[in-house]
Amino acid sequence: MSTHLKSEKRISNRKSFESELDVKINSSAMEGTSVDISEGGIRFDTKDPLEIDIRFNVENRKAQHVGRLVWAKKKSEGGFTYAFEFIDLKNKK
Repeated sequence: MSTHLKSEKRISNRKSFESELDVKINSSAMEGTSVDISEGGIRFDTKDPLEIDIRFNVENRKAQHVGRLVWAKKKSEGGFTYAFEFIDLKNKK
């Protein structure tokens, strides 16, 4: 399930950060078109990126951002890890 790109193009420096967070996927319905299907899942295309609302605490302050999926990967020890870009920050520049 890896959509991780081999050549990363970071705009900002990354630092370790651990916090509980709440994630809400698309507050409204969106349309798409299926590409293929199997017993285990479906792949589909959408016109617009899937957006999520991410809420977490930073230094005892609540933060909330809208993000888009950059990559997703299944972890060898179980579970999944995701990278999201904060797209609401781009609109503020």
